[in-house]
Amino acid sequence: MRLPAGLGVLCLALCCLGGARELWSGDHEWKKLIMVHHWPMTVCNEVANNCEHPPDYWTIHGLWPDKSGECNRSWPFNPDEIKGLLPDMRLYWPDVLHSSPNHSVHFWRHEWEKHGTCAAQLDALNSQRKYFGKTLDLYKELALNSTLQKLGIKPSISYYQISDIKHALVGVYGVVPKVQCLPPKSGPCTQAARLAQGRLWAVTTAVPLGPWPQFSVRERDLLLEHGSEGEKVQTLGQIELCLTRDLQLQDCPEPGEPAPQRREAGPGGTPILGLEICEDGPVFYPPPKETNH
Repeated sequence: MRLPAGLGVLCLALCCLGGARELWSGDHEWKKLIMVHHWPMTVCNEVANNCEHPPDYWTIHGLWPDKSGECNRSWPFNPDEIKGLLPDMRLYWPDVLHSSPNHSVHFWRHEWEKHGTCAAQLDALNSQRKYFGKTLDLYKELALNSTLQKLGIKPSISYYQISDIKHALVGVYGVVPKVQCLPPKSGPCTQAARLAQGRLWAVTTAVPLGPWPQFSVRERDLLLEHGSEGEKVQTLGQIELCLTRDLQLQDCPEPGEPAPQRREAGPGGTPILGLEICEDGPVFYPPPKETNH
């Protein structure tokens, strides 16, 4: 028996709605959002790629639900929906690994399809315009760059203590962030780099937040390449601030909990070595490399 045309359309709509509900049930349910900032210098060190003139400020990696991924594969990314956001997107949410604007579009597509389609469970994030726009708003409201500057935590060829960074951020935001690092590199360290590291340690040992000695451009680049302690020191890479479904700040997991397994790719899905929750102890916060030599 054939159904009346109007009834058929209604049935189709109900089936689609039921399918949408199914997409947002079970494994796709999530409890909190993670506002992820990453440090471009560490991203560039993490992936040997076409990383030219990266920003010298913290940029957005993404806004991620804590338990989800690719919740709706039938909802593709449409760049036309975020045209009005492009100036801020290019400034605060670039693909730091690639200078081409086209690569940033690939990065944003990856973030929408993997995370945005899940975040869209919230009315405040239920479109591409809302998802990217709200993420930009949160980035500006949290103001991580200026917060770190005011706390005296600035990129340096020397080191900080992870506990100092965490306690300072808790004092400002009132919640516990998750701070992630690139593990120490393994491999040879040149004699010149070791000499520079030795000079650094002779002046700065056990001084976590003080003024640092002047280095030649060559010494500076060697320390940026090998770290202030050679193969022993982790590198600051990512700071996450967590929010409730009402978009209010809340504590992130405590240090020691394994990093989320979804962090398998960098901007645009580029494979990376992998960040880990920072261990207590010294950390290298790499400044931008000199470009005038």
